[in-house]
Amino acid sequence: MIVVAIVGILAAVALPSYLDYVRRGKLVDATNTLSAVRARMEQYYLDNRKYDGSGSPCASISNAGDFSFSCEYDATTYVITATGSGSVSEFSYTIDQDGAMATTGLPTTWGSATTGCWITRQGNSC
Repeated sequence: MIVVAIVGILAAVALPSYLDYVRRGKLVDATNTLSAVRARMEQYYLDNRKYDGSGSPCASISNAGDFSFSCEYDATTYVITATGSGSVSEFSYTIDQDGAMATTGLPTTWGSATTGCWITRQGNSC
């Protein structure tokens, strides 16, 4: 009985930490893809002097992990948005042509949405 109690206590402590660790690992899909697409958009702009056009990287962003991506763009501006699903459904991140990062969706237990960074850890730390 004592062993069962010890295992129960360990599980009660370890399981939330493990689930948080797994969730944080999935957030990397969003931040990496946003950064990569931004780099491709800037390269496209250097080549074409505009962000829009038939070959724009914004026109063909694919999903990554549990995140889907959308892009609003014209000749001089763009905003790329990553929206989570499943266990990261409350998360949403953006980046624009100036490199301005923002966390636009976040679980309330993690803090509040903010501009200037992508929150990837519980407690509002960027």
